[in-house]
Amino acid sequence: MQPEKRNFRIGVAQLVSAMCIAGTIGIFVVEAGQLPSNIVFFRCLIGALSLVVISVLTGGLSFREVTRKDWILIAVGGACLVYNWLFLFMSYQTISLSLGTVVYHIKPFVIMLVGAFIFSERLTGHAVAWTGLAFAGMMLVVEISFDSLQVEAGKALGIVYALIAALMYSASTLIVKYVRSASGIKIALLQTSLGVFLLLPFTQLSELSLGGGSWIFVLTLGVLNTGVMYSLNYSAYQRLPSYSIAVLSFIYPIVTIVTDYIFYGFLFNWVQMAGVVMIFAATLGVNLGWRILPKLRTQKSF
Repeated sequence: MQPEKRNFRIGVAQLVSAMCIAGTIGIFVVEAGQLPSNIVFFRCLIGALSLVVISVLTGGLSFREVTRKDWILIAVGGACLVYNWLFLFMSYQTISLSLGTVVYHIKPFVIMLVGAFIFSERLTGHAVAWTGLAFAGMMLVVEISFDSLQVEAGKALGIVYALIAALMYSASTLIVKYVRSASGIKIALLQTSLGVFLLLPFTQLSELSLGGGSWIFVLTLGVLNTGVMYSLNYSAYQRLPSYSIAVLSFIYPIVTIVTDYIFYGFLFNWVQMAGVVMIFAATLGVNLGWRILPKLRTQKSF
């Protein structure tokens, strides 16, 4: 087998594994039965320890090559990443895993819009059209009444949490994109370590209850869903082209929807499922550069 094909297949296997692991995060969050701030704190703590072990095994723990500018970018991006987890887990404890994940999945459009308005990145008409389709799909998914533009209070709060999480994740992605002197795993290690200190003031250890097997869910969330998942994710990103990453990323919400149905019996209705398809199609269209607007014909001069 040619090295490029072998490299590609390894990358696919890594990213498929990472997305399957990511799709189960909500189950561990719900079953752990802890406060979101406590869950994120221990996810950061256990995840950081796991990433230390992985870093030692794969390339060492030296950070001497990291520039001062990149330290600042990693720190700001890390704060956004940690609070993204906090708000996402709050949404999981307020609305269904499927609904929270699908709303959260609009983050590619948030990244695109923030990048255009803040970082002056090019925004095409096709991208805007795909964004409009995704927004319409989201309104179908969350079942907003088009007559009154209202949604029940409890669901609205969970949706707001998921949207804030998407905004925080997008900010983290855009910031860390400019880091040049640190590998992905080292960035994840530094950010999870920062998360320990950021969440410590908000951690309520008196409310921590690890009986009945809860500690297993918390431990798995830190080791598997953080340390192992990040390692697979970043390794795959270095092996795969962007279009492959875009397509394979859909495994994450699909696994979440399936597991939500298996464990909790939640299932989207047909209107909501149409919205899910619209969001997925729009995300693929943006990432793969598909045309959605008709091509304007130029008149020939005679």
